[in-house]
Amino acid sequence: MPTQQFPAPTNVTTTHNGPRFPVVNNRVTPTDASKYTQRTDRCSVETYYDDPLVSYARLYEAATAEVGGKGLVVRSAAGSKTFAGTITYPPGPGQYYFNPNMGLLFFNNTDNGEQVLISYTARGSIISAEEINWLWNEVVNVGTPWREQVYELPGNTNRDIQELIVLTVYEVTATGEYIINPPDVEVRLFNPDSASLYYSRLHNKADETRKFKIRGIKKMIAER
Repeated sequence: MPTQQFPAPTNVTTTHNGPRFPVVNNRVTPTDASKYTQRTDRCSVETYYDDPLVSYARLYEAATAEVGGKGLVVRSAAGSKTFAGTITYPPGPGQYYFNPNMGLLFFNNTDNGEQVLISYTARGSIISAEEINWLWNEVVNVGTPWREQVYELPGNTNRDIQELIVLTVYEVTATGEYIINPPDVEVRLFNPDSASLYYSRLHNKADETRKFKIRGIKKMIAER
């Protein structure tokens, strides 16, 4: 009987191989090996964020497989191509290097973009640094207060705010009141793919000088 295939769920956060919520508890008791299950994950081979030499895919559960791929069967989702396990890093084309502690399979960059089926014996959920970092960023961003700084912009001028994604703009009136997301104000985000060079541009489209406060979040670094 063929093993069940597990495609990537639609609620995967960030990339296919990034944080996955909600977390599913598939743990078994220390002596209950009978609950280990055979499964086949359908995974995308994507550029690895920490090493440009390789691409990678992430299993959905910890495997009983070993470094070198013993215990894994990796094949293309389309066609009959089969990938060979190796203990050489980085792997060559058509090969993969398996790190059982991380639950990651590393591929040669020539295999980037492949859809692969990975069959293995699963022994429980993986809670990785990706999940913890994603949660940490979420908690920090939700608790980020507005900036007390007042930005005074003459008419038809810009102000660049480094390393912040501006979400809300408050106009400070002459009487000390605050207007949320007032008219004639434009916010644009630049370099969103860079962890250090991104910034928001606040543009006062009115002719008169105006004062603003802002609220925003830092860029999420969810994959580290």
